[in-house]
Amino acid sequence: MHARHPLTPSVSYLAPLGLALVLATLAGCGGGFRLRPVAPRSAQGSVLFVGHVASVQVMLAPELEADKVAMLANNNVPGEMARVLTGLGQGQVPFNVHIYITQFRNGFGPVRMHTRTIVYDPAGAVVRDFESDSTSLRGGSKTSRLIRITQHNVQLIADGL
Repeated sequence: MHARHPLTPSVSYLAPLGLALVLATLAGCGGGFRLRPVAPRSAQGSVLFVGHVASVQVMLAPELEADKVAMLANNNVPGEMARVLTGLGQGQVPFNVHIYITQFRNGFGPVRMHTRTIVYDPAGAVVRDFESDSTSLRGGSKTSRLIRITQHNVQLIADGL
């Protein structure tokens, strides 16, 4: 029989504790998911010529599967999209923007995000209603693919305002 070293039990308990601490820290940081600011390339007739984006609500379509909802929610995709788009434009009229993520795919194969954006004026009238579709075949981790596809979709939304 071998004699047990007095620290052996402590080490076996500390390893899982250390791993749990690292995972909890990473979860609290949101995994580092952060979108870059966008510069809209708006065409004539854009609401950004007369107003600004006062508020953004990003909603997930009820038909999205639970694992897709979890990935979007765990990475705070709706919050990041709203953060980047809020405040765009320099006009006086405050517009409210509702974005619906209607389709999302981030598994084996291409990554895809489809959104519908509705812009409301202060009286609640719809002034713009359009869809954006982003697809990428580039590889990488699920998080890097998620950032890439979300960044592209947010740029399309900004351009469509």
